[in-house]
Amino acid sequence: MIIYRLTLGSMLCLVATAGCSAREVKEGGHVDACMSVIADYVKTSRGWGRDLYDIVPEGKEGPLRGYAVMHRDDKGRLPSEELKSFHVDLDSSCKAVVAELGYQ
Repeated sequence: MIIYRLTLGSMLCLVATAGCSAREVKEGGHVDACMSVIADYVKTSRGWGRDLYDIVPEGKEGPLRGYAVMHRDDKGRLPSEELKSFHVDLDSSCKAVVAELGYQ
């Protein structure tokens, strides 16, 4: 089961975005920890259930790890201020969301 989750996480990371670092792929558990922190943040800040959005790694910028929180209602829509989706940055240890940016 652990190997399956690691493989699934690695494939999601590689397929979803070219911005994943090799370290994120090797540390599947670390990526899972980031996903849990983001899911808790989204539940607290938006009240969204996990079935309403996808989390996509967007790479690292210095010490921060970036992720897109893509609401399923936004699928196929062009970027605008009306989108529900947003970007979050986590600290390097994936313990907390330190910034949120909306897509424009």
